[in-house]
Parts: sequence; C-alpha cells; structure tokens
Amino acid sequence: MTYSAGSFQADIVNLIPNLPASLSGTNLNPLLNRAVFYFNSYTGESISGNSVSDSYVPIIFSLMASEVCQLSHLQGLQSASASIGDYSENKNKSSPLIIASEEYKKQAIDMMNDIGRRFNYYKSLG
Repeated sequence: MTYSAGSFQADIVNLIPNLPASLSGTNLNPLLNRAVFYFNSYTGESISGNSVSDSYVPIIFSLMASEVCQLSHLQGLQSASASIGDYSENKNKSSPLIIASEEYKKQAIDMMNDIGRRFNYYKSLG
C-alpha cells in the first residue's frame, strides 16, 4: 500500500489545528516535495511524493510536520493557542511550535539513520 500527497496533507491538517490558510491544501505540496528530496538525498533512496511506500511514510510525515511547525511559527500562529497532538504549552522563551519542529526533525533523522545510507565506491584508474 502507498501514501499519496493528499493523504499526507490530510494527516498534517488533522495533526495541527488552526493551521494558517496559507499552509493548507495544495500549498503543502512543495513541503512534501522538499521532504521527499531531503529523504532521497539523505538515504540515497529514490522515492516519489506521489506514491510513498508504507515503510517510509512516518519519515516523510515527520519531515513535513517539522516544516509545517516552523512555517506556522514564522507566519504568526499564536503559540499559546497551538497544540501538536496532545502537546500544548503556554508561551515562554521557546515556542511550542519550534520545540515540536525540532522533535519531528530529530525523529525523522533517527528513522533515516535506521535505514542507513547507500554509498557507491569506485576504483580510481591511476
């Protein structure tokens, strides 16, 4: 079974309430493309955002959630009114959106490290 762009968008919108209108719907497609590009660059795999295998869905989702949290913070989503799943916090030195963004990114990198990286070795002629 595979995940499509629309599935990722629906899950992101459900995860983060009060998502700014500028980030909802089709505006999430570039974020998906960036997450897939980052994944492909990091792991050496070659996947497409239109059809993501179940084994890679949590990684792409975490990368997208990280970017959405950062952009929501930058576009002025009130951190006092934001909740990420069960996580919610009053405004203090660090925005909950930034903290959540860092955690999603760390989670994605940990999962990509579990996959490993694909390397190609070549013998030098000389």
